[in-house]
Amino acid sequence: MTEAYGKMGGNIVGKNHFGIYVKKNSKPINRHSVTQQYQRGLYNQIVRVWVTLTTAQVSLWLSQVANYPRTNNIGNVYYPTPYNLFLELNLNLLLAGHSILTVPPAKALGAALPALGVVINQFSGTIIASFSPSLPHSTDVIIFAASPPVSQGTNVIHQQWRNIGGFPNSGQTYIDLAADYSSIFHWPLPPSMVFFKAWNISTAASPGPLATALASA
Repeated sequence: MTEAYGKMGGNIVGKNHFGIYVKKNSKPINRHSVTQQYQRGLYNQIVRVWVTLTTAQVSLWLSQVANYPRTNNIGNVYYPTPYNLFLELNLNLLLAGHSILTVPPAKALGAALPALGVVINQFSGTIIASFSPSLPHSTDVIIFAASPPVSQGTNVIHQQWRNIGGFPNSGQTYIDLAADYSSIFHWPLPPSMVFFKAWNISTAASPGPLATALASA
């Protein structure tokens, strides 16, 4: 077999760099956690503002997309639409406790975070994120995203990332992510592992460089 795509029984057949693959066709779960309802509410706020923008305001967002290049899974560079850029930057701002912008801000990256480490403790029921060296005090907000529990040996996470919370950077030595993680994903059990990433959000809405970590359950 050299080419195969689509659904076959209870499986999905596709093709990637390594050849043809088969995976289970599982239906996504529509979770209704407080955290997810909150984030859906933020998206709804942003969309309601987007539809009120004038043609001139939309043109301003269009003029900024070239400043936000993206790279897809096979290394090709692409750019967000004005709508997607509006959603992304304003979601960052709302998560950081700021107001929605109708005019795109000048691009200014948030500060880089120190090295991130995450420890999942089955006995205490905690998921402790810490930075080395400790965080300097700032007015930025740290946003955390995570994957669901995945099998040992998994190397790449693409569409499974979910934002799990925003935390004011008050120079704290650690942050317990357990409640925020559990509101979106089920608790990770051995021998699974979880990918984490974190970034600073400045008042200009642009995220700082990512800090990443991999934690074993």
